[in-house]
Amino acid sequence: MAISEHDRYELYRWFEDTAGTQIAETVMAHLPPVGWADVATKRDLDHLADRIRVEMHRELRLHLMVFVGFNLSLFGAATALFR
Repeated sequence: MAISEHDRYELYRWFEDTAGTQIAETVMAHLPPVGWADVATKRDLDHLADRIRVEMHRELRLHLMVFVGFNLSLFGAATALFR
């Protein structure tokens, strides 16, 4: 269920009438500015961390292969040049 700005305003008014302006403002400050569906959970962050880790390993492996290949090529060229 999406919460509209009107719903948020009604909630604020209820807290204001029930507990006062300061408490109403405090409660509203702790609510997310959008619906709860738009807030990342710990599970979402863990999944993102796993994806980043996999991507980093893939990129590091690629860079290592390129680095080793380049060094082998340089070694071969140097060996051929100084024979």
